[in-house]
Amino acid sequence: PEPLPISYKPAYCSPKDRLLSPSQLITLDTLPEDRAVSIISDWLKPQPAPLTLALLLFSVYRWATRQGFQLDQTSVLITILHHTYRYAVQSPWRTQLEVYSFFKESLLLNSVQHLPGSAQVF
Repeated sequence: PEPLPISYKPAYCSPKDRLLSPSQLITLDTLPEDRAVSIISDWLKPQPAPLTLALLLFSVYRWATRQGFQLDQTSVLITILHHTYRYAVQSPWRTQLEVYSFFKESLLLNSVQHLPGSAQVF
């Protein structure tokens, strides 16, 4: 992914902005964990994700599946987590509160503001 602009703000995740599409998520269902994590890392090119990030995203996928999330909702949640990760590592001066606020605003934007177009994550 390209570097984030300095003024990067939480945003609504339209279908074209999503990190992993619902169809990509479906392919993870039948794979063993290590293979799925490797594939997620590859999908995040041109800069493959650290395996720990890919493992986190896969764990979130499994958790969301068990919680009954729809694929669109899971796709948005994974995108929000990835954007939050990129926001956090973009600057060594970011505080935990700034990162948490970014994550929280992102969830709210994708839950409330764009109805009926939002995936209604919650």
